[in-house]
Amino acid sequence: MLHFITSKVYLRDGFRKVEDRNLIFSAEDLVMNQRLLFLSLLLVVSMFCVACSDNNGASDSGGSGDVYQDVSEITDISDIGQDNESVTISSDNSQIRIVKSEKRISLSYKDSRILALDFSGIRLGIVKSIDDEYNYDPWPIVSEDKNYTPPDGFKWIAVQDIKIVSSQKDSAEIEITFETNRLATMKVDRVGENEFKFEIIPNEKSVRNIAYYRLDANVSSEEAFYGLGAYLDDVNHRGKRRAMQFEIDNSESGYNEAHVPVPFIIGTNGWGMFIESTHLGAFDVASSKSDIVSAIFGTGVFSKDGIRFYLFAEEKPLDLMRHYYRVTSFPVLPARWAIGPLLWRDENKDQAEVENDIDQMRILDLAHTAIWIDRPYATAVNTFDFKKEQFPEPEKMIQKIHSLGFRLGLWHTPYLEKDTGDLLTEAENRGYFPPQTGIILNRWGKPIDFTNPDAYKWWQEHLKNYKDMGIAGYKLDYAEDIVPGISGARNKWKFYDGSDERTMHRGYTILYHKVYSEILPEDGGYLLCRTGKYGDQKYAYIIWPGDLDANFALHKEEVTDQNGNKFIAVGGLPASMIYGLNLSVSGFPFYGSDTGGYRHSPPDKELFTRWFEQTALSSVMQIGNSASTVAWEPDSKTGYDEE
Repeated sequence: MLHFITSKVYLRDGFRKVEDRNLIFSAEDLVMNQRLLFLSLLLVVSMFCVACSDNNGASDSGGSGDVYQDVSEITDISDIGQDNESVTISSDNSQIRIVKSEKRISLSYKDSRILALDFSGIRLGIVKSIDDEYNYDPWPIVSEDKNYTPPDGFKWIAVQDIKIVSSQKDSAEIEITFETNRLATMKVDRVGENEFKFEIIPNEKSVRNIAYYRLDANVSSEEAFYGLGAYLDDVNHRGKRRAMQFEIDNSESGYNEAHVPVPFIIGTNGWGMFIESTHLGAFDVASSKSDIVSAIFGTGVFSKDGIRFYLFAEEKPLDLMRHYYRVTSFPVLPARWAIGPLLWRDENKDQAEVENDIDQMRILDLAHTAIWIDRPYATAVNTFDFKKEQFPEPEKMIQKIHSLGFRLGLWHTPYLEKDTGDLLTEAENRGYFPPQTGIILNRWGKPIDFTNPDAYKWWQEHLKNYKDMGIAGYKLDYAEDIVPGISGARNKWKFYDGSDERTMHRGYTILYHKVYSEILPEDGGYLLCRTGKYGDQKYAYIIWPGDLDANFALHKEEVTDQNGNKFIAVGGLPASMIYGLNLSVSGFPFYGSDTGGYRHSPPDKELFTRWFEQTALSSVMQIGNSASTVAWEPDSKTGYDEE
């Protein structure tokens, strides 16, 4: 499902053709310069672009050697013999083939090899000793950060030999011998049609000092790569290096905007690879070598658990999504009314303004289906009420909203600020916050510890107050405090269930969304989420990209504002389109950006018009900005008028 038209998109032969029931775009259309395209958007059907990247880059840190062969040159597997030195596991039209003499895992589809994983590309990153104070983030290694000092004794060790221990029709077990005589077991299983699971687990004596796992897959030097979550600069990841968590960045926000990292990648030759890891990770997508996709995960003290990954195969690359969904869960569908248009203001003055907005939308015959009220609206964040001075009769207001055919949502977060008074005291006394917290990245306080069943239940009991009033959805903001660390040092968190930041940078996001998902109306609702992780698609109904720029800037473009100040843009309209396209092949089919942008808003007339056209064809349409302007209120700054 593509965000701008709800139909299938087929990625074939390096993404040469995109097909829709009514539209066909050539590859040349898709690689047009974004700025020229966006400035010329006079028709809504011309609003699609994908920027393709050149392949340039230096050698990968640690090196992969020169043992790799372009997978496009080894497509015929018919000449591989059947003997005791090989394993074949077949599923529908696909096949996994492991040949001891070649030390290679081959994935084929209809007798053509589409992906290869040489055992020489399976590596262990070892260090002098495992330090529990170190976070083992692999991003500085993948990004070749010149200011980074790796752990003492860090080096990659490669596979020396393999032994086929056992094989059945649907499974096999391989003994792997690494350098320094370290042993590991690889288990391979067919888990579904064209779906294969791999687990690599070191034996008890060999696990010492393992800090990282690395997989180097042999790919075609010509194919394109999609997935990996939400990114702002490009849809095709070829030539890119991607972190699977927040990292410091030189853009205006100060970080890499990795709100929705997903360790699932699709190649246009028809293969998919999903690495099922909750640990810190990074991908080198044919950046260091044009025919190698590398994935590195820092496991540190958890290395005894090994690493698990899946390989999928299909003729049409987009059909790979169903395999990813089968493994991680299928997306939840928002209520029909939740696809919008949804209206909001960054700050509502009072109840009268909300009621005037819904009146105006009906007077102007605008096809809006719902609104949400952003902060501030409660006595404090979060008191689960409405501030009486601002909203004197909330039940009456909600009744009017419903009578005019709208649904109502609210902005929310998992915090209790100081002014919540008794609520905060109760949560503290009952131990509803994490036993240990790291750096707090919000203005209100510690997040509720949803790994504590009592805290989970307590939060939901308070949310039911809103449900009983008729609240049908939530815009879930923030909750990105659990950052694993920086420059190797841990940002220590500890939770009720014993987990810490090294896995809860993913886990907390899912629990946060689950808490709210379970109290939505039985007849349907929505969550508009800023964050997402793999598997979260069963709770996170809709993703919005956070705070994009109210301009036409590309991601990381240097921009000069009206006051002459220069900044490195997070990205405007082009970035929004790219973000949504990336999400669509990363497990999150429902997406809606702030129409017109958020940073440096309000948008001018030209930008708002173009963004409005784009978001009208997005899978979800939501309209609002940080200036709290609406189109029916003429404004000299925005140029809003009767047109």
